[in-house]
Amino acid sequence: GTVTGVTPGTTTITYSLGSGCTQTMTMTVMPSPAAIAGSPNLCVGSSSSLTDATPGGTWSSSATGIATITSGGLVGGAAAGTATISYSVGACAAILPVTVNTTPSAIGGPTQVCVAASITATNGVAGGVWSTTSPAISIGSSTGIVTGLSGGTGTITYAIGSCTVNRVVTVNGVTPITGP
Repeated sequence: GTVTGVTPGTTTITYSLGSGCTQTMTMTVMPSPAAIAGSPNLCVGSSSSLTDATPGGTWSSSATGIATITSGGLVGGAAAGTATISYSVGACAAILPVTVNTTPSAIGGPTQVCVAASITATNGVAGGVWSTTSPAISIGSSTGIVTGLSGGTGTITYAIGSCTVNRVVTVNGVTPITGP
């Protein structure tokens, strides 16, 4: 007696019990919505657009205290956590788990360092990871200790999930002492 929808449309299900005893039921198979498109990660206080190619659906959030969703598919980060966003067409739904990360505060600490010396970058929000792609500096991923490698500038990044803040650090080269 298990009914499985194969294609959208309406059909009649019939159950027969011998000599002319039958029961019928009309069943409508709804189209399944397409997969939800858009980023599943955002920051507290930011928003991102989600879309679904199936027309006529409605958006909802399993936890509006974490992620809100408008009727147009704009998801907003309200608080850190995970919420399930659903796009429903009739009784069928496509879902997308959305993670809302805490937004890091501005990076603190000195903005200049000498070659072969170190400074400490700070952030008021714990749990992030430090990084840089600059050849002028290195940074400890968990410590925030920035070391000058060569003269110039470099950008340090502090990330909590997909939420990041950046800061430029100037590396002052050391001029050798010359003379008699």
